[in-house]
Amino acid sequence: MQIKKEEVKDEIDRAAVRVFLEKGYRRASMKEIARIAETSVSNMYNYYSGKLDLFTALVQPVLGSIHRLLDSLIEQEEELSLTEKSSREEFERLLIGTLSEFLGFRREPLLLLFDKSQGTPFESSRDEMIQFVEKHFIDSLPQHQRTGEILLLMHILASNFMEGLLEIVRHSRNDAERRIVLRGLVQYHINGIYPFFEEG
Repeated sequence: MQIKKEEVKDEIDRAAVRVFLEKGYRRASMKEIARIAETSVSNMYNYYSGKLDLFTALVQPVLGSIHRLLDSLIEQEEELSLTEKSSREEFERLLIGTLSEFLGFRREPLLLLFDKSQGTPFESSRDEMIQFVEKHFIDSLPQHQRTGEILLLMHILASNFMEGLLEIVRHSRNDAERRIVLRGLVQYHINGIYPFFEEG
């Protein structure tokens, strides 16, 4: 029976995820991916122009999804006042639900993007996400709060939040555990940071 081309591509993608997660981009080889996918290297080139093209196909969609997710969350946050307890609680529920689903559904591409992309154009993605969150924090500050010390603190808080999310992706064992840990992380950050955004 003839194997459909889409099935072969899916096997290559699954094998590539496995090899990239185990070895990272630099140490992974098309030969090893082909062996695990039970195809030839020459056949892989019918689907991808090379290792970078294959890696890009695996991570590019999740990178686009991250940007859309962050834009959506920021838009919804701007409609609320985090200085009001009810609004903070509403935003916490929104963040926890949205992030829990997002992180669980895209676990492997997220790990590839943020942990295994050294040697690719994506290796700075983690830093770019931190800068995006940091900029949002700073933009939310009243002008008089934007001192050197507070700006450094916003950088640290953005870094800690992003690293916390990655640790959840790396180590949570199931949906229930991920949601519980995510709730703690979100509550910790929102309740710790909101006083900086108050006028006064």
